[in-house]
Amino acid sequence: MSNGIELCGGGGADARSRGRRWGRWRLHIIHQRLHEFLDLRQFAKRVKLGQLNHELVRIERIQRALILQLSGQQLQKRAGQVDARSNGGG
Repeated sequence: MSNGIELCGGGGADARSRGRRWGRWRLHIIHQRLHEFLDLRQFAKRVKLGQLNHELVRIERIQRALILQLSGQQLQKRAGQVDARSNGGG
């Protein structure tokens, strides 16, 4: 014997089963989207770190060039002082 609700609605047990499946499916989709979001965040972090690394390399190259330039200027200055002493009879 069945009631009218079960006949019209397709059965309470079936509806509950569909509801549970729908809930699990939604949780699966949410879980999947969360992982995709986290993967994108990790990718963004790696990209940012890569950009920072390139900037650091650029700064280090500039630093080396400035050190070489300063060293060259100091050598020229010392060479000028040596020349002045040898020419001046110092």
